[in-house]
Amino acid sequence: MSKILVTDAIASEGIELLGSRAEVDVKRGLTPPELTETINGYDALVVRVRLK
Repeated sequence: MSKILVTDAIASEGIELLGSRAEVDVKRGLTPPELTETINGYDALVVRVRLK
């Protein structure tokens, strides 16, 4: 089964949909170094773009 890392807030329905097809881990608020350490072992990364 694929592994997906979600690093930003998305709707719970989106998490449920992804979870029906893959193993999903939600880890919000990671710093860049933490993300670098965490990302290994995942097949996909879900992020949101925040416009400023």
